[in-house]
Amino acid sequence: MKLQFEQIRPRAHESFYASRGVSAQFECPYHFHPELELTYIEHGHGTRVIGGHLAHFESGDLMLIGSNVPHWYNNNPSNSTGKDWARSIVLQFQPNCIGDAFLGIPETRPIRELFERAQNGLHITGDTKRRVVEQLTHLSRQSGYTRLLSFLSILGTLTQTPDEVQALPQNSHSARFDHTDAARMDKVFRHLNAHSREPISLATIAQLAGMTPPAFSRFYKQKTGTTFQQTLIETRLLDACQELITTNRSISEICFACGFNNLSNFNRQFKRNKELSPKAFRKQWAASTKKVNTLPPTVTRVTSP
Repeated sequence: MKLQFEQIRPRAHESFYASRGVSAQFECPYHFHPELELTYIEHGHGTRVIGGHLAHFESGDLMLIGSNVPHWYNNNPSNSTGKDWARSIVLQFQPNCIGDAFLGIPETRPIRELFERAQNGLHITGDTKRRVVEQLTHLSRQSGYTRLLSFLSILGTLTQTPDEVQALPQNSHSARFDHTDAARMDKVFRHLNAHSREPISLATIAQLAGMTPPAFSRFYKQKTGTTFQQTLIETRLLDACQELITTNRSISEICFACGFNNLSNFNRQFKRNKELSPKAFRKQWAASTKKVNTLPPTVTRVTSP
């Protein structure tokens, strides 16, 4: 996989690009572009790389990615006919799309600072996420002046609560990916997402990366701050969460269907990551849907590198 430049062309009568996507799998190569990008995952889960940070994503994920920051999304493909396909809303815009003069006035200083912070990737949570998603959803259906007002409202909202707009950690474990690293990670995660419910040995995954098992283990830990085995467990737990909230299958069935070969280990790993048992997780989600009728369901975030 090579780092690709993506050319983004808003329509002739628009100054920024917005789209809603629905597909069995995100068609997103490792790429960059001068535009900043606000990406909301309506439905789907998988792996994303933003700059030097690698993590899992799932339904409800909202990210602001800075200008020319390399990024890549790869989701677990769905075999369904539509209702479980990946869905996203993407907003892409040049830093000066609203004019250099406008960005130069004192009142827009927080927006300029937001754009600078976005160079590390910004993960948006809490009430800020709720408000931005609502505004973004409206914008994707608007045109003209009202569309521009929604865009400015989104930027304003993102500047109001810094605690809910956090930069992704860029530490010693999140070294920048070069083209060779990206190619290895692409092979690894495509195999992981396609075969996470099957046995995957370290030897198999190391061979895909063109490395010996010890060398791959060191490489993976250096790039992600965790082990491949832990990533495999978290990927299977994401699948298990989806099964728990979308099917009536027993916990035992879900355990083995998602790649775990021991029920007690599954329960232990689930509780360690989710801080509650699979049974309690399903019960909690069922109770929440009685209060708020929302689709698709949002899965609580699994700890990631």
